[in-house]
Amino acid sequence: MKMMNTKKKICFIAQFPPPIHGLSKAVDTLYRSELAEKYAFEAINITDNKKFPLNLFRMAKSDADLFYFTISQSRGGNLRDLAILKLLQLRKKKCVVHLHGGYYRTMVEGLPEQQKRANFAAVSRLAGAIVLGPSLKYIFRGMLPEERIFTVPNCVDDQYRMDDDAFAAKVQAAAGVPVRQVLYLSNFIRDKGYPHVLELARQEKCRVDGGAAPRFHFHFAGKFFDPADEADFFAFVRNHGLESLVTYHGVVQGAAKQRLLNESHILSC
Repeated sequence: MKMMNTKKKICFIAQFPPPIHGLSKAVDTLYRSELAEKYAFEAINITDNKKFPLNLFRMAKSDADLFYFTISQSRGGNLRDLAILKLLQLRKKKCVVHLHGGYYRTMVEGLPEQQKRANFAAVSRLAGAIVLGPSLKYIFRGMLPEERIFTVPNCVDDQYRMDDDAFAAKVQAAAGVPVRQVLYLSNFIRDKGYPHVLELARQEKCRVDGGAAPRFHFHFAGKFFDPADEADFFAFVRNHGLESLVTYHGVVQGAAKQRLLNESHILSC
């Protein structure tokens, strides 16, 4: 006799690694968590937009009880998301969205009126929305009732955590360090703020050129998705003579990432 599978099924509509970044890492951690023993998980990887028609077909065929969807915070990505949410609505499927960031509401408020209204309508029909902390609940207020807005903080891999003794020693040692190490560790997307960190490096260079001793060194680590952004970054460093104050490490993982975190005094991510 064939046994019936009684597990509830959850379909992940999300970005899975590669590439590895904050969102894909969080999704992969959840997908591989102990919850996979309690629920039946299905994955639809939306990283490659060229596979959008195929992914829509898979969503249309999925028999999941709940869809977990990591929504975009860009205008183009939002159009894709609205199509996905409309499909799930037509299928009368429950959907929970997880926002990994804080820009969505700002983006929505700046959209053309028709697209803005479509977002409010789509969100109002959700089973729930998850944000990274209580201070970000405002993003969905006026779109969802308070009881359907949930908070789940970001996680930190155990391998990158300092124990209490090491942290105390680092704080004590930092008091006597003449040059503080500033680390930008994230994808190179302008809205994440890396141009502001680069501008701080330019201002520090002006101080040094005026005869002051350097106070900071700026480290950047992460992936560029737009070749124009990458070219602009290195042109800015070159044009302002920041080579002695700025180090670009590329994409870092494992021991290299841990070393950068351990050696840094100020973190921007």
